[in-house]
Amino acid sequence: MSPSADDWMEHRQFIVRKLDEQSAEISALHEQVTLMRIDLAMLKVRAGMWGALAGAVPAGLAVLTVLTS
Repeated sequence: MSPSADDWMEHRQFIVRKLDEQSAEISALHEQVTLMRIDLAMLKVRAGMWGALAGAVPAGLAVLTVLTS
């Protein structure tokens, strides 16, 4: 039995609809990944600032200790 033209058109419409849905989902995922990359970059900057502060406090105390002795 060969499939009819109507069966093929139904199948074709189904495939096109699914591809459109997947394209929309991929676009949404791309947007989420972009936002996560921005958040990650912000966290890296904050971690760097806290690290610099944590290193500056003991260094400053050491300098003050040396200068006052």
